[in-house]
Amino acid sequence: MKFIIGMTGWMMSALLCAGGALADESVSEGKWFVHEFGELRSYHGDWLAVCDDEGAGPCRLVQYKLKGDGDTFFGESRLSVAQTSIDGEPNLIFDFFDRGAPDEPQGLVTLEIFPNSWVLTPGRDVTEAFTPGGGTVAESFQVRRPDLIDEIVAEMRSGSLLRLSYQGASERKKLVFSLRGFAAALAAIEQLKAPS
Repeated sequence: MKFIIGMTGWMMSALLCAGGALADESVSEGKWFVHEFGELRSYHGDWLAVCDDEGAGPCRLVQYKLKGDGDTFFGESRLSVAQTSIDGEPNLIFDFFDRGAPDEPQGLVTLEIFPNSWVLTPGRDVTEAFTPGGGTVAESFQVRRPDLIDEIVAEMRSGSLLRLSYQGASERKKLVFSLRGFAAALAAIEQLKAPS
């Protein structure tokens, strides 16, 4: 299911949501709360659901990989599934960030959610990441094909791990993201955004 959203503030929110990537012990799993950045947030397993403007704005699901050096703002890598508009239609996009990644794909990008896998071709299936205003985002790639995203999201709902590999500067890089809590986080956003 897709949900209707606006794009105002998407990029700024994507950057800011990392500041609270680690759950505050006083916040209950699955309960919505307003963060100091004015975002409505909810933790679900290994995923953080974030909606701009105290829930009135666009939403996204985020998972961060922290490297343990105290950098909890951006982390080492990130996978986000965000609401956006593609050709005027509400859709989702995948955004992958990995510190040190090239600014645009340098070869095939592979996604795997056992037992399925997808080989993404640069330019057609996966591109450099763009802000809503058209600027590019360093060290990030995006998947914006609605048909492909719908297929992958369906597998993410019931999968346990998402494996991603891409060509780095000198070697093939591999990332693994847990899908624990993804289905619950997506359902929470769908419920929040359902017409009343």
